[in-house]
Parts: sequence; structure tokens; C-alpha cells
Amino acid sequence: MLIPRLLGLVSSGKDVLGILLEYVDGKVLGQMNLSKRPLEKRKDWAEQIENTVKRLHRHDIVWGDPKAGNVVIDEEDNAWLIDFGGVSRMDGLISSSKRPKRVTCRDSGR
Repeated sequence: MLIPRLLGLVSSGKDVLGILLEYVDGKVLGQMNLSKRPLEKRKDWAEQIENTVKRLHRHDIVWGDPKAGNVVIDEEDNAWLIDFGGVSRMDGLISSSKRPKRVTCRDSGR
């Protein structure tokens, strides 16, 4: 699963104001010219993203802001999910019968 490690919490007294995550060096997927990347590489990224989202869902975690601007491609061509400020737990939000069973990533044709 390619998500940054939690390094700490930003707090004031007992209030948690934010989270501090590991820095992931790379290029933001939403700012890349995907038409210059091989289709197989784009499929690899889509599969990595799908597998990571599925694993998060198995732990009842919802990535709250899924978009290409929140995916970083590192120097080894791996897709990392970032921006977990909108993360929530599915417990009590969605009945178990309506929780996502499969997450798919489509080729946007870019």
C-alpha cells in the first residue's frame, strides 16, 4: 500500500488540528502529460491506486478527496495516494450492504 506514513499530529491542547505525513518526492499525476506515458505504465498506476483504495476500504477507511491532484508518482514510477485531510471511517456512515465492493480506475484518455 503506497500512502505516506503518519509522522505525528499537530495539536493545541487536547484539540488535533492536523496530521503530519511523510513527504513523498515525485510528480503530481494531475499535472503530468499522460499522453506521453505508455499505456501499460498508466494501467500499472491505476492498478496500484485501486489496490491501495481497496486495502483502505478493508479497514473501513475512505480516502476523502480522490483525484489525480492527490496522487504522486515517485522516482521509481509508483503511485502514492496523498492528502488524507478528508479521510473518514465508514463505520456507521454506510451500511455494510452498501459499502463499495470494487473500486475501479478508468483511463481518462489523456
